[in-house]
Amino acid sequence: MKRITAIALCLIISAMSLSGCIGLNMNEDDGSVDEPTPLVEDNLIEWNVYFTSGLGGLPECNDMNEGMLFYVESEIHFQVCTQYGWQIIDISGVDGIDGDSGADGAQGPAGSQGPAGADGADGADGADGADGADGADGADGADGADGQDGADGNTFDIAWLDYTNGVLFGWCSHIFNEDISGQDFSGFDGRGVDIRYSDFSNSNFSDSYWGRTSCGGLNTGHGFWNKLAIIVGSDFSNSDFSGVEIHGVSILNSDFSNVDFSDSNLSYLICTGTYCVNQPTAIANSNLTNAIFVSSDMTYIDLTSSNLINVDLTDAILRGANLDDADLSYADLSYADLSKEPYILGLDSGVEYGNYTTSAINANFNSAILEYANLSDGNYNGADFSYADLSGAVLTNAILDKSVFDGANIDGTDFTGATLDLPQQKALCARAT
Repeated sequence: MKRITAIALCLIISAMSLSGCIGLNMNEDDGSVDEPTPLVEDNLIEWNVYFTSGLGGLPECNDMNEGMLFYVESEIHFQVCTQYGWQIIDISGVDGIDGDSGADGAQGPAGSQGPAGADGADGADGADGADGADGADGADGADGADGQDGADGNTFDIAWLDYTNGVLFGWCSHIFNEDISGQDFSGFDGRGVDIRYSDFSNSNFSDSYWGRTSCGGLNTGHGFWNKLAIIVGSDFSNSDFSGVEIHGVSILNSDFSNVDFSDSNLSYLICTGTYCVNQPTAIANSNLTNAIFVSSDMTYIDLTSSNLINVDLTDAILRGANLDDADLSYADLSYADLSKEPYILGLDSGVEYGNYTTSAINANFNSAILEYANLSDGNYNGADFSYADLSGAVLTNAILDKSVFDGANIDGTDFTGATLDLPQQKALCARAT
């Protein structure tokens, strides 16, 4: 096969000059086509090489014609008859490099307009335009049906109150079972007032005054009824009592938790009459949890059995106070003064008759802060000072029978002259100064 291809290539070159002599035999008389004829040159005939203008001129490829080589002009290639039939001999070379592009031809005339394409997707909305001018008001609609009555608001009857020269007075009033929470009573004058089972929570009583006053003549027709202010079973929680003066008032079973009493004066009422005695302010059996008494004067106050857990009594004056059975656990009494209080009778122009001594029998000071507090001369029989901080505290001449100091910090505590009759208490001397 390779040999035939080589011969074919040689013949192509030779055939260039003999193309006029190669072809089929034509009859001059009738123009008919005879069988394909070999090249006229003797040497080409010997090679068995022929020419035909188209594929239709190829004879049947059989044993007689095997080896015959034809150049097919219409296909520009050679075909050779082999035992497998006619086989193409490709004589085309590798494509040459493309020549430079020719200049663009003149633009042809515009064609007719084609059909319209489908609509594209809508674009994003543009920014809103400026509002137009308001139109004229329409006619009023018909009135709707009345709604249901709302719950009663926080109102109260103030018939028992009186305003005089801008001061709110509640003198000698009786306020029972009232809900008066969340009100502003700053500057209130509550002398002789009697409040029972009422709600004054979340109210403002700053700079108010509470005490005793004359509430009318006696039935005998001689003298006046001096009435103390009384508060029983009432709620004053979360209220502001800063800067108040409360003297000789009796408060029982009431809630004063989270109340701010800072810079207030709750000291006792000094007797100024012939047949009277000094009257302490009493907040007994009441809830004072988290109350603030910073820098307050609570001289001779009665806090018997009250809850003073976590109360802030920093720098408070508690001389002669009664704290029997009170719970002062976690309270802060730093720099508080619980020493004795000399008492006088106002009628005698300041003559001292004795001393009120602080009493905290069976009081609970567990985990309380008593740094640098003055507890001298007081009676603390059975008091629980477990885990309290008594560093720098003064307990000189204090009565501490059966008191408990388990885990207490007594660094720098002064027990000089204190009564310590139990082995546990006496052991304190070994680690206290």
